[in-house]
Amino acid sequence: MDPDSFAAVAAQVYSAPLGEFVAARTAAARAASGPEAKELAVAIRALPKPSVAAWTLNMLVRQRPAIITELQDLGTELRAAQAQVNAARLRDLAKERRRLVRTGLTQAREVAGSFGKVLSAATAVEIEATLKALTIDRAASAAVTSGLLVRTLTADGIDAVDVGGAVAVVGTPGLERTSTLRPVQQKRSTAPDTHAAAARNARMQAAKAQAKEAEAADLERSMAELSAQITAARTELSALNHQLKSVQKQAAAAAAEAKILARAARKSQRTADAARERLLRQGNTMA
Repeated sequence: MDPDSFAAVAAQVYSAPLGEFVAARTAAARAASGPEAKELAVAIRALPKPSVAAWTLNMLVRQRPAIITELQDLGTELRAAQAQVNAARLRDLAKERRRLVRTGLTQAREVAGSFGKVLSAATAVEIEATLKALTIDRAASAAVTSGLLVRTLTADGIDAVDVGGAVAVVGTPGLERTSTLRPVQQKRSTAPDTHAAAARNARMQAAKAQAKEAEAADLERSMAELSAQITAARTELSALNHQLKSVQKQAAAAAAEAKILARAARKSQRTADAARERLLRQGNTMA
């Protein structure tokens, strides 16, 4: 079976709306032709249906490629700053990554919405984790940009991202490394530790720690801002409730006054009617 032909068919199948995936897969298998048609059809039928989060990311790659490119470029800068043990740069890039991941999630919601789907909170978390993994690991980046994801990815910033089984087509470029061994452990398997390597690793870990501290500080500031907004909202709500009660009292008083005036008006009308009747009777008597 020609791998390129299979990959091309898979790309078409995974570009279908999620609700039409099975039908698209079946149609593609039936349409298989050529001397290896049977083998190709079997391979197509074996294509797994992606999760909602994975499908959304596949659509995001196809419909909003610019945000994916921005995240890839940021990943390149992050790895460079990490290699240089540039703590200040890492902090800035970590902040920028959070912004881009939020933007990516917003666009993912929009893309899903264009297909009539609303993303759950759990799905949103998976998408955010995958977009973050894209910036950390080259293999993760290749998995996402393939547009053939069947599951989402996670990264802890230390171990390599496990992309095994994450992409529908085995042999997709950039996925050759699927091990989750730490890069430091891989080096140690072929060469003894040295004082310089240990010092470099210590500096790298310190830079990571500083970047995490900066991220935590940013999150704390965000929490403080949200708390202030909640307090302001509660104050405004209290004021509105007070205003509502005042208006309700005024409305009740106005309604009571209206009833009194209505009764007075009816009484005045009855008095006027009685006077008119007396005048009529007097007129008839005189006649």
